[in-house]
Amino acid sequence: MDFLFEDAIVTPAKMRCRLETESEVVAAAAALGALRIPDLSSAERALIRRAGGLPDGAAEHLRREIGRKCDPLGDAFAMLRTPAERRAQGATYTPLAIVEAMVIGQRRFRRNVLSIPA
Repeated sequence: MDFLFEDAIVTPAKMRCRLETESEVVAAAAALGALRIPDLSSAERALIRRAGGLPDGAAEHLRREIGRKCDPLGDAFAMLRTPAERRAQGATYTPLAIVEAMVIGQRRFRRNVLSIPA
């Protein structure tokens, strides 16, 4: 996992975390609370154990990114596996811009066609 810095003066706000392997994505998911999910399979738990940990500050950085409506784990996963690989495993992702457009369209439909407050 690399930490990239936008300039020579490093502050937490300027740090961007890049997850470069599937093990790092799994470690990030674990650091963000995946182990609290009650129905994890034994294979999933073993995968998390093998993944290892994250550098200091990485989980908090990822939480902030998620809070800003970013999807660092999804973005990393989408870069690590091709669309064909993801589709074959049933994993499809809708970009945030498309989701936002769909939500806005639904709100307009409710307001204009159904006369229901959004």
